[in-house]
Amino acid sequence: MAKWYYLKGEERLGPFEQPAFDELVRQGTIAPETLVWRDGMADWQPYDQASQAGQAPTAEQMAGDHVACVECGSVFLKENVISFQGNFVCANCKPTFMAKITQGVERATELSYAGFWIRFGAKFLDWLIVGIPMEVLRYSLFGIESLLGAETTPGELIFDLFNICLGICYTWLLTWKFGGTLGKLALGLQVVTANGKPISCGRALGRTFAEILSFITLLIGYIIAAFDSEKRALHDHVCGTRVIRK
Repeated sequence: MAKWYYLKGEERLGPFEQPAFDELVRQGTIAPETLVWRDGMADWQPYDQASQAGQAPTAEQMAGDHVACVECGSVFLKENVISFQGNFVCANCKPTFMAKITQGVERATELSYAGFWIRFGAKFLDWLIVGIPMEVLRYSLFGIESLLGAETTPGELIFDLFNICLGICYTWLLTWKFGGTLGKLALGLQVVTANGKPISCGRALGRTFAEILSFITLLIGYIIAAFDSEKRALHDHVCGTRVIRK
């Protein structure tokens, strides 16, 4: 938004937003010979010259059907500009103005990041939900020796591959469809993008595989979430995701 300054003697007054500047013009505080300046002007100019050049609105224009663009400060007929929450924007400045609005909305969105321990709790719940039943199934199929690290049989190898595929599908599909595994959902957590939006199918799959990195680094990939400003684990860094409290 254009910010105006004017000189009163040797004193520079401002900045003034466009509505406040317009009111000074209406009141006569800013006379035709008053030197004014705003961003985009090469130098200070008398107000009458700035208004004749279209860089500043005249009092007559502001009292009629003319309005000043909040971005560039130029004067236009009301019918030739758009109005947004009391502000008028010309066609040339519309992209810049809307970008600022969008950025402002994104900045205003504050995410509540989930800390290390609650994420650990979610992992523990997932282990109770999926891990224990699979261990019980292993025991029922192959006996206690399979749980004690005995020599792996072909049947156990097939079972292990099935277990890995089940874990991948469990994490991938639930994260994609619902924003998190059952453990995360039970604790009110959700996996999102950096601006808080749901993640895509591809990103959910990539994050699932990237989590292997957090595991094979002696769990350090998980532990760094305790020290990261946005509570990101290694796989969150790789895939640009965040885990938040809903």
